[in-house]
Amino acid sequence: MEAFKKFEHKFEYRISGHSGDGADINFVAEGKYPKNEKEMFEVLHKMNQHAQFCLSGDNTLEATIQAIKNIKKEEADDYFVLVLSDANLAQYNISTKAISDALKSNSEVNSYMIFIGSIKDQADELVS
Repeated sequence: MEAFKKFEHKFEYRISGHSGDGADINFVAEGKYPKNEKEMFEVLHKMNQHAQFCLSGDNTLEATIQAIKNIKKEEADDYFVLVLSDANLAQYNISTKAISDALKSNSEVNSYMIFIGSIKDQADELVS
């Protein structure tokens, strides 16, 4: 949010989350960006609250595919999807091939996934 501040005329973005509750939980809608630090903090607080009280489960693949579909709804010069994951994929039997297929589901979209491992060296294991 901070990086896009003062560039809203040039870039559009959306922040959504996923959990056991669903694959497309809206935190920041396109065109309705936080205007100051207080509003940015409120978005982060909402994300934190959701993470604390959501149902267990994983919608990483569904969220990735949905984000790629959503971003293509509007005409643009470039499309980028950035997915953050807790790297807890083995628990839900999500393979690295399935992740790769989801990220490559539309060749016009530049999609990337950042793993933030929370148990041992989960994120490192996914790389190898």
